[in-house]
Amino acid sequence: MELPSPTLSILLSKDALLLLLLVFVASLLYSLWGAFGSNWWSQRRIRQVFQSQGIACLPHRFLYGDLPELVELMKEAKKSPMPEITHDITSRIQPHLHVWNKRYGKPSIP
Repeated sequence: MELPSPTLSILLSKDALLLLLLVFVASLLYSLWGAFGSNWWSQRRIRQVFQSQGIACLPHRFLYGDLPELVELMKEAKKSPMPEITHDITSRIQPHLHVWNKRYGKPSIP
């Protein structure tokens, strides 16, 4: 019984590593394309559909979205106490909806 030559075993291991690298790169590209499609492309398509129907939409920011604006509006709303006791507390609890309704009109998509 003859043992395989060392050059053949090195060649097979290089092919296996190349195949493994190819699979890894392909899966990475597939994941990146999925993230790109769901976070940017589909949002853009949905926005165009709503705008064609006359519904205003907020501008889309890629990674953080509206989070920085929401945090600022919440800090500003909680800075001072409510001036009077009333049941209309939407501007205090969800100030972003109050501001966006003023800015984009009633039929808007946040």
